[in-house]
Amino acid sequence: MNACKTILLTFTLAPWLTFPAYAADPKGEGNQGKPKGETKPAPVVADDIVIEKDIAYGTDEKQKLDLYKPKTITGKLPAVICLHGGGGDKASYAAAAVRLARRGYVAISANYREDPAPAYPKCLEDAKAALAWLCAREEVDAQRTGALGGSAGGWLSSMLGTQEFAHKVKCAINQFGPTDLTDPELEAFNPTFWKSPDRGMNKVFGPDHAQDKPLRQQASPVSHVSSNDADFIFTRSVNEKLVAKSQALRMIEKLRTVGKTVPDLYEFNGEGAGHATKMTADEALRIWKIQQDFLDKHLKTIPIP
Repeated sequence: MNACKTILLTFTLAPWLTFPAYAADPKGEGNQGKPKGETKPAPVVADDIVIEKDIAYGTDEKQKLDLYKPKTITGKLPAVICLHGGGGDKASYAAAAVRLARRGYVAISANYREDPAPAYPKCLEDAKAALAWLCAREEVDAQRTGALGGSAGGWLSSMLGTQEFAHKVKCAINQFGPTDLTDPELEAFNPTFWKSPDRGMNKVFGPDHAQDKPLRQQASPVSHVSSNDADFIFTRSVNEKLVAKSQALRMIEKLRTVGKTVPDLYEFNGEGAGHATKMTADEALRIWKIQQDFLDKHLKTIPIP
């Protein structure tokens, strides 16, 4: 592949928030599926990893996840939950999950409930339930978990790193997801999307509560920031068209005020509609390395007592 050739990473304009698959997948990694005609999910065993698809973590049809793990496991491993954007599907993070498994992580990519509106709080409840399922696995070190998500998945990942609950993650990667739903700049940045009857705030909170400021505040990661929070990194395209830059900047500033060390916002050179995730292969791999190194730093390094 010509390194300068532009590739379009998985990108779909969805009813709520769009989603990317950041990890470049030149070899088709992560596309292993069920054999044709098979009705029961079966593990897919590659040379070095095992993939199990459509595992139920709840009773609703949308409460399904895919599991990715190394074929050979010694001791307990760090783990990462991957969360797709609104209207998306867990398959969009298959390539990333495969790469994580090959790097020694147990990874899951989970679907969550969004419909009918309001999506909140059931989408967050599902993200927490899927994370609890992951933490309960015998091969997982529940003290070394991270969250990775794009758009709505980035928002949910940020909630998993700021809200106090039993399985709060140690680090989180927010790929152009909202962090402050009370920020006037969010809706002003793209009022057509955020004030749409069936998308934006109406989708998240339902038409009867879309302007409920206390509810928006409750659903905003920035409102839950404390010194006990996860470590974070934030990324977005320089040509982002849905989520205002102020969303990442507000969160970074708030985290820094409580003593957290947060890298500056990484803005990549992307093009296209929505989150503008059309980029060169080199740029995609550069972003993946940043994220990979971040996860390794916070989940694979064990502090000396």
